Formats: sequence, C-alpha cells, structure tokens
Amino acid sequence: MKNILFILTILLAYTSSIAQREVAKKEDLEKFFKTKTMVVLEPNAMSAYNFAIEDAIKREWNITPYEFIQVPEYEKLRQDPQYSFITLDDVTFVKDKTKAKYTFICLSLGGKYKTTTDMPQLVTFPLSYRGIEEEYYSYKLGPIIHFMQSHVQLTNEVPTLKPINIISYYNKEAPSLKNKTLYLLEDDLTNDINTEIKFKKIYPYNFKFVAQEDLEDIIAKKQKDAVFFHKVGPTENDSKARVYKIFLGADDGKIYYFGYHTISDKKPDKLLDRDIRILTKEKEDDNEKE
Repeated sequence: MKNILFILTILLAYTSSIAQREVAKKEDLEKFFKTKTMVVLEPNAMSAYNFAIEDAIKREWNITPYEFIQVPEYEKLRQDPQYSFITLDDVTFVKDKTKAKYTFICLSLGGKYKTTTDMPQLVTFPLSYRGIEEEYYSYKLGPIIHFMQSHVQLTNEVPTLKPINIISYYNKEAPSLKNKTLYLLEDDLTNDINTEIKFKKIYPYNFKFVAQEDLEDIIAKKQKDAVFFHKVGPTENDSKARVYKIFLGADDGKIYYFGYHTISDKKPDKLLDRDIRILTKEKEDDNEKE
C-alpha cells in the first residue's frame, strides 16, 4: 500500500518493538472515534488476505463503523479527516543496513497530509517479512484485529503510555500462561526445543505441537485459553534481518509476550529457548509475589 521508512523511535523498534511508530496522541485518538474506518483491500481479488481481513473485521471490529474499499478509493479518500484506514504497508528501518522489508498492518488517520507517511498512525502490527506467502499469516488476522482495537482503547485510557514504555507495559501486564495452552508449529522453533520432550524441559505449563491446519481451526473457533506463536522473519538463516516474536491469545487477541532478535549464526529465524526462559521466569516471579 505505502512504503514507511521507519525511524528507531517507533513502538516495537525502540528498544523492542510492538508495531507502531508512536503511541497515538490524545487529539488523534479523539478524532479517530469520530471516523468511519475504511479497510483497504489488496488489488488481487483472490488474495487470501482479502478473504481473511473481511472475515476478521466483521467478527472483531466494533469501535467505529467500517467499509471495505479498493486502492483507488483509498487514494481519493485518504485526505478526508472523516475517515480512518486499515492498510497493508511495507516497512523498512532507516538504520538497518540489511534494508530488510516487512509487511505491517496499520491503522491510520485521514486528513490533509501531503504523503501517506505523514498520516498519524494509531497502531501498526508486524504481519510478515516482505514476500512471505499470505497464507502464512492471514488466518491469524482475527486475534490481530482484536488486539489492534484493544490497543487503541488502552492508549486512550492510559495517557502515561509512551513509545519508550509500551512494550514493557505489555510484557509486564501480560496474563499468566499457567492456565492456558500454548500451541506451536514445530518449524517455528530452534532444534533444541522443537520436540515435545525438549520443550517440556523448559516450559512448565500446558502446550501442544500442532500442524498449521489445526492452528487455523483453533484460531477460527476462538478457542478459549488458547495461545499461539506469531513469528515475523525471512525464513532464510543467511539474512541479517530482525525476527519478531509474539504470543497472542486466540480468543481475545491479548499479548502474552513480545520480543525480537537479529538473525545470526547462533540466533536463526526461529523462536529461541531464551524467549521461553524469559517468558516463564517472568511469570514464575509474578506467581511468587501473589
């Protein structure tokens, strides 16, 4: 849709990143709740994203009226302040020497802005490394859309949230995984934790390794107490790109963990055992305080 040249002060790329250039300003949030949200579809009518986003919006979006539009309509309407927009955007980072490109889903405000990158962004969320097949992430759009509108409501209710503390806030306030079941795809994990026997050694709660089609069904049914892993990376270990790692609730879109690392020989495009140790240690510490 548009190319966003991100600076390192975005939310989710500051010291870590949850996908947003900044925590929205109060005045922008006030404008947003008066808008109609235009969901911009991809040009390919048979796009997996188009089918999935229409379903996700109809099931999850309830904070503003909405309508589905095509790219030409977006170009005509984007300078009208009565509209907000959900788009797929290409993202790169200014200081990233690899020039890696990612696909983010973004919620932004319309208005008299010269370019699309000037439009105030309320939420942006990493979907995939640029060029990854839509089928990899499209089935996750329901919980992601749920999260996006919850994030808007949160930032409206908690004015102290800033780009520098929003990720810490989400990780700190994440619900416990003690009574949840974590669903994982074997290919998303490094070799030292990609079997149930290995994973059980470092993860104390319920989990299951499943096939993608099973995970699709779990998410589609909004299975209660189910948490899944969403990875954004190039899938090629010779790249030096970032890998974003997010645990989301299948039924409520809540974030249980957000982290990222840069690919290296010791840190491939996978979920690392270090992520699990950090995640479980934080939760164990919280339980000890209760």
